Amino acid sequence: MEEMALLRFLKQNRGASVYEVMKEFGIKRTAALYHLDELLNKSLIVIYKKGRSNLFLVAETEKVQEYFEKKIAQLQEGFQQLATNREYKVVKARTSGKLTLSFVNYYDLQAEDRGALASYYDIIDYSDTQLYISPEEFIKRAKDADVIVNNYACETTEEIISQLPQTQYMHLSTHMYRYVDVNALRKYRIHLSNISYTYKATAVSEYLLAQTFSLLRNTVEAAEQVRTGVNEFRYFCGEQLRGKKVIIFGTEIGTRDLVELLRGLGVEIGIYCEDPKQDPTVFGISHFATKEEVFETGDIFYFSWTGDEYKALVGKIDRVFLDMIKRPVYFVSVYKHHYIDYQRLRELLYSGMIRGIALDSYPEIQEGQLQDAKRLMYLPNVLITPDIGWYTRDSVKNMNAQTTQRLIAYAEGKTEFLLF
Repeated sequence: MEEMALLRFLKQNRGASVYEVMKEFGIKRTAALYHLDELLNKSLIVIYKKGRSNLFLVAETEKVQEYFEKKIAQLQEGFQQLATNREYKVVKARTSGKLTLSFVNYYDLQAEDRGALASYYDIIDYSDTQLYISPEEFIKRAKDADVIVNNYACETTEEIISQLPQTQYMHLSTHMYRYVDVNALRKYRIHLSNISYTYKATAVSEYLLAQTFSLLRNTVEAAEQVRTGVNEFRYFCGEQLRGKKVIIFGTEIGTRDLVELLRGLGVEIGIYCEDPKQDPTVFGISHFATKEEVFETGDIFYFSWTGDEYKALVGKIDRVFLDMIKRPVYFVSVYKHHYIDYQRLRELLYSGMIRGIALDSYPEIQEGQLQDAKRLMYLPNVLITPDIGWYTRDSVKNMNAQTTQRLIAYAEGKTEFLLF
């Protein structure tokens, strides 16, 4: 949370309680107290006793006025410097004679990769900015580039693509490409490439296990209680993974990696797959689970990368899907579900039919769903994280290696890696 945002809230409301800060910013009590203590230690706010509650007020001192003036000056200077830097990069790229490469949004660009690419491209670099950007910002950053690196910046529609007359090649630093209008890229003769799922398979599988143990052992809630001064361990009796039956949806590379990790943990493994071309023995099982087995015998549901053929079943975690559950289960997911019935999930959590939920979601893109999820995320044994399942130093290194390799290959005139 930004200090300025909290100070502005306290000033506009002429003070606020801890509860009001929690409600305004959607944070827990521990986090609210932490941020308020930070401001108290800097003498930017004071405490006023109101009945049985403490009211936190902005201090009426010269120090606070100086703080606001300094922050405003820093922001103005930062915006001016950013504009100057960006314009310089664009002008330089236009005049050097090399292909122009634009990293249009956040990307972990490493120094060695930048050096390798600089031999082939002039780089317009927005890799240090935010991940999700508006269509207007995408066009502004990409319109002068011959080559674009798109790290899921936004839904890249024909309306955007039609306004990129100079672009000849778009590289996606992701495995999936459903957020890009492929037909529009073909129409405007823009080449496309992506990277292999192998760059993050192990990271995603390990994250699924991390989510699992957090749910089974109540680790997040237990740690929160300790921070607030409570250490009654009797409230946090957990469950063991050994002996459980897990159901994995999908048969992609990530599934094979997850099965390998689970096999040594003493669980029974079931895989749901409707594709007749798939062979269950590849995964060390005799048959794929039927829909009846899934809902009647599963203890933990894993939703990983499932492929288009499974969207009909797991693309929507809706009432139809949820009402098929016959026994208490845990949901552990890194899949980007197209729809989630949060109200029904909430009901099943209260009834005990769902014992815990861990979702690795896209809150910035699924803004509407996140508003609904707020009714869910503060319940016990619910973890909602911002798409960090793949995000490890190893996977970033793998992603950079594949991306740099493809960009250099394109500059050298090679085409075998292109999707078209």
